[in-house]
Amino acid sequence: MGDSKNGSKISLLQWIVPAAVLLIFMMVSLTYASSDIRSLALSDTYNDMSGYASELGNEMRFNVKGTQNMADTAASFAETLLDGGLSERDFAMQYLRDCVDGSNIVQAFIVDVGGRGFDAEGAQADVSGESFFEAAQLADGTSISDIVEDGTRFLIYVSAPVYKKDRVSGFVILGMSPKCFETLPLTSKFNGRAQYMLVRSDGVITSSAGDSLLGKGESLIGNPNMTLGDDMTEVKLARNLENGRSGVINCTVKNENRYLVYKSSKFNGWYVCILVTNSYVSGQVERYGSIMKSLLTRIAVSMTLFFIIIIAINVIGRLVYRKQSAALKDKAETDLLTGLLNKMSTEKYIQDYLEGEGRDKQSMFFLLDIDNFKKINDTMGHAFGDEVLATLGEKISTEFRATDIFGRIGGDEFVVFLKDIKTDEIRDREASRVADFFKNFKAGEYVKYSATASIGAAMYPKDGNSFESLYKAADQAVYQAKKHGKNQLAFYRQELGGEESDTGRHEE
Repeated sequence: MGDSKNGSKISLLQWIVPAAVLLIFMMVSLTYASSDIRSLALSDTYNDMSGYASELGNEMRFNVKGTQNMADTAASFAETLLDGGLSERDFAMQYLRDCVDGSNIVQAFIVDVGGRGFDAEGAQADVSGESFFEAAQLADGTSISDIVEDGTRFLIYVSAPVYKKDRVSGFVILGMSPKCFETLPLTSKFNGRAQYMLVRSDGVITSSAGDSLLGKGESLIGNPNMTLGDDMTEVKLARNLENGRSGVINCTVKNENRYLVYKSSKFNGWYVCILVTNSYVSGQVERYGSIMKSLLTRIAVSMTLFFIIIIAINVIGRLVYRKQSAALKDKAETDLLTGLLNKMSTEKYIQDYLEGEGRDKQSMFFLLDIDNFKKINDTMGHAFGDEVLATLGEKISTEFRATDIFGRIGGDEFVVFLKDIKTDEIRDREASRVADFFKNFKAGEYVKYSATASIGAAMYPKDGNSFESLYKAADQAVYQAKKHGKNQLAFYRQELGGEESDTGRHEE
């Protein structure tokens, strides 16, 4: 009755579990597919563009930092230049020229606290009325201006104070062009038709690369070439740029639909903006839309899988049961150290064979006894002794036929039982093979130990007709082999040194 109830429970679970899995799978699929596909596509696009904009912003900040380091270096040795002689002035001019040559720096000045000094060409300079100089005077240390217009170009001024006797005596001012931004983007991204822009917080484009829909000097706010949807959208964009917020909006630029991502660089209020085509976004939408197309297929596949799972669970359950039973049986029959049969299983398999298919066939019984095993344990440790036994077990399992029987029946005793020895020639050949078994046998991973064994052999049915009688005969042969020097094989009743091995075995 109990078995019947357990069987019913198992049968019920075999239906409930797959049904629950199927239901969950269908609910997740429907929920995922019913999501706003366009929103997911836009979100994915925004994240990709926003991440890339952050990379560009970091690169731009790195370039500005390099200019700042140059200004600080110049200021560190310029204490005596403003009041120095002709040689000091020439040195200063040369340094300023070095700053300008081969870099993004297009202007360089060394001025006093009043804003008067000279530029890289040695010409007199007066920057006292410039906003970047006023910012330098108010700053505590190096200052970086906003991106300012200088005629037809935009410049970033980096000012480093020059100290003399712990007082500010002047400034090194380097004017850097943001055009370095134009070499940063990989224009192959976003279908190769994106425009990358470095924008001030007031929306003015100061540098641009990629597509040329909008030019430098134009503004994202109030631009007649750019439509942002409505006035509120434009107001929101202006407010976000002013407050350092990032975002994405749909817009029309010169009658072409685009998406604008604006990402704060978190540096001087500057933004990296990217205009990407609608075709790129449409590609993202199609990628996500494939989910809807595959929904019905998933449901049909799910229903098919449901029935397959029911069948498979029953089949697998039976296979697992058989496998577990076989594993438990193997575990119960196996010697854990060597992986061979244990004593009880070895005796059972040999006895079953002798009483069954091997009753009328000649067989050989070998008993292997490792020489001086107690000495191995005493001198090299029990762990090494176990390693010797495990290595021997592995070698035995690969040396003989899978149909033969071999096992460990004692601490250092192994049995190898060879079935169906048809002729004396086969007997002698197999005996020689077993005798040579230990010639190249070595154990130990680091210390290679050449273990040997004394081997006793007995024939069925000549020397015994059961496991017990064969074991006793082979045991006496082992004793005879040990008596005559070990590391050799002896047959039961074989004469060695003029004696017969019919005496009992003695322990070492």
